[in-house]
Amino acid sequence: SIILASPSFLYLNEPSNADESRQLSDRELAVRMAYFLWSGPPDEELMRVAADRSLLDEAILLEQTERMLSHPRAKEFYEGFISQWMHLKRFHSVGLSSRFLLHYTDGYILSAKQEPVEFFKTLVEENLPSSNLIDSDFVTIDGLLAAKYGLTDHYTGDGFQKVSLPADSPRGGLITQGAFLAIGTMNNR
Repeated sequence: SIILASPSFLYLNEPSNADESRQLSDRELAVRMAYFLWSGPPDEELMRVAADRSLLDEAILLEQTERMLSHPRAKEFYEGFISQWMHLKRFHSVGLSSRFLLHYTDGYILSAKQEPVEFFKTLVEENLPSSNLIDSDFVTIDGLLAAKYGLTDHYTGDGFQKVSLPADSPRGGLITQGAFLAIGTMNNR
């Protein structure tokens, strides 16, 4: 059991000298990228690129980053980042009365909690400016949220998708999303 508690077992050890700054090796960069974007170890392709010492090339680094962000393992990054940043765990602790909020169903809760994740994913995938977090001309919603937001005419298909907002829409950005609004309530109704 002492081995399981050892810092050498729990953490990635890298050579360091606190007084010296140094450039990361390709392998160190690959490991950091994988744990940041995938919350897990690098795959064979990333380690191959690190082994041939080309990962520090700007074009290769960009190519690998885009590949990693489009991989299914990036779900951990999108969900983890926005959930921690917005404290989405608090969303479930907010007690909202269905007497006042008839739309507050299990389906709505799941959709509202997923909305900021899908919105953030859209921002990253399309390389959109961070100003969209405050105000955007689109939302990323599913059919349930399209009905709630009065956007059924603009929504087609299934699942979450980017939907352009009409010019007079009060929606756009994080602060108009259901999860954000629920987290900010006083919980007194």
